[in-house]
Amino acid sequence: LWRRILIVAAENPQSLGEIVRPLTTSSAMLKSIDTTYPMAALLKALGPAMALDEKVRVETTILRLGMDRDNGFPASANTRHRLLAALADAGPLVTAEAMKIMDELRTAGEVPSYDEPERLRAYSHAFGEVEYLKEQGVDVDAEPNRRLRTLEAPVKEFAEKNLNGVPTAEQIKSIVPDMRELREALLAAKRDGVARQQADHATHYLVAVAARIARTDLKASSEGDLARDILLDGAVHPEPVHHPEYDAQFDKSPSWGSPAARIEAAAGLTVLGRSAPYATKAVLDAIAKLAKDPVPAVRYQVACALNAISRTAPEFMWAVIEDMCRTESSRGVFQGLVAGPMQQLAASNVDKVVELLLIILDRVKDGPGADTVRNFCIGRISGLHIWRNAARCEAVVYSIAEHPLSNIDVASTLVGTFRQASTEGPVEPADPNKDAVRSRTWKLIETLLKTSINEVERILAKNKDIAYGEWAKADQEAVNELNRLIGHIGTELYFASGAYNSGGQAADDSDGHMPGGKARRYYEEFRASFELMASTGLPSVIHNLMKILEYMVDFDPPAVFKQVGKIVGFGKAGGFQYESMAADQVVRLVERYLAEYREVLQTDPECRHILMEILDTFVEAGWPSARQLTYRLDEIFK
Repeated sequence: LWRRILIVAAENPQSLGEIVRPLTTSSAMLKSIDTTYPMAALLKALGPAMALDEKVRVETTILRLGMDRDNGFPASANTRHRLLAALADAGPLVTAEAMKIMDELRTAGEVPSYDEPERLRAYSHAFGEVEYLKEQGVDVDAEPNRRLRTLEAPVKEFAEKNLNGVPTAEQIKSIVPDMRELREALLAAKRDGVARQQADHATHYLVAVAARIARTDLKASSEGDLARDILLDGAVHPEPVHHPEYDAQFDKSPSWGSPAARIEAAAGLTVLGRSAPYATKAVLDAIAKLAKDPVPAVRYQVACALNAISRTAPEFMWAVIEDMCRTESSRGVFQGLVAGPMQQLAASNVDKVVELLLIILDRVKDGPGADTVRNFCIGRISGLHIWRNAARCEAVVYSIAEHPLSNIDVASTLVGTFRQASTEGPVEPADPNKDAVRSRTWKLIETLLKTSINEVERILAKNKDIAYGEWAKADQEAVNELNRLIGHIGTELYFASGAYNSGGQAADDSDGHMPGGKARRYYEEFRASFELMASTGLPSVIHNLMKILEYMVDFDPPAVFKQVGKIVGFGKAGGFQYESMAADQVVRLVERYLAEYREVLQTDPECRHILMEILDTFVEAGWPSARQLTYRLDEIFK
């Protein structure tokens, strides 16, 4: 069953793929013989849309497959390599260990295929509405039921065809006769002996089509009136029934099934309200009632789309939003509210949105889905501080940045705002507002780095005479979490710098990465954080710093080389010199200086001294490529 689900999910990443997305960190799914190939296909399909922190979690899970025994057996190296290959084909890997493995596999020409080999496949048959109704005890062959399904067919097709789109005026006109005929049949369904379950399915699709029509820019019309009436009827339909035992799962990952006429009605009516002719008291009253519906999935539809009525019924909209913020109990509903309306409305209502976000943060402390809600809220607040300089946001953001260990999950969310903001604004002519965005960003980065590093140093000092394996578990976890946070910052700054896929060459105005002027400005602004990050000695951070500096060489060759020397010095404590990627980076950079910037080594004694220290470090680590470079040092003075 799971194998077939994963196969379909990989083929439909934007629908079913999103629903099963949490399985990308399931070690049992990743390594099971029946699911590992479909999981590889799913990773490739979902990879391009993965956020950085999600990709880190996925890669870490894959890398640990060889060690865990949660499913009774460890995974083979080939399984891990196959999964990493699929993820790498979807976009760049982000963890140092995963990147190293893939580089070694590519160099050796041993990247495994993740295309599933031919194998016996189980016989299967379709399981759709008819099969489902049979299981429910419905006599699907009875004439009333068959007739209703016949009337339902074109409506169902229309609903599914426009699942995520907006139908055209011509398409709407063509489906209206079918909608009217199906509606009349449903009004007489009980009298005609149609099974309740069959009628529920037909009603679901009828309301769904009305919801699709509501997405259009409706004027007062017979088609709009029909959609409104169907949606109002759907708003009082008994399906779905509330099952409290599933609320916790909804809070963790909002999802729902069908038939569910009230869910479709909630989504449709909220969007319908943006059209002035249909922002009537009846429609608004129905929205208000659905916002209090016992089923979280119904309330979620309203929460996601309330900003649609910001122009036609602004006072009503804010009243519903504020009531949700103060009384809503479902973390799943809060996810929809914060990810949707709170983001859309913040641009023109900063103070009000910030106040409501703070209310949610104060109310949502724990429980399934609470971390997601809090991360969403902090993401919005951080963005408002950096991009809009919202006064109340600064205190919240810095309370997190100054105490990262107490706020480790949401601190990672802060980092997610750095990439775009750190490069914002033109170089010439300068834009003071955009310059201020970057200034706030770099200040926040520096604060978060300093406090994280200080906290790590405090724990190290506390345990200076104790072997790491004998530390208190809390201290081990704290250092690991803080190092991951610092690594996350390094990765974001690497991708922001323009160094990714640059081949180590500085940018010009047409290279498809960052224009040269911006890259030079980035280098100057980045330097303040450089030594802080280098001082950690973390291999993943050192790798990213090296790649950034390699990209920036042209802007200040002597200064960059001295910074490389500092990186290697700091990295020695973490074993940077023993990694093949590190040796490759250093050798490539030294060769570049010998070829392009020989005068730097000729005229600057400090750079020559640094060169010798770097080569000594990698020769002592046993790298032949570094030893070979020592034989070429006379080229400096040729």
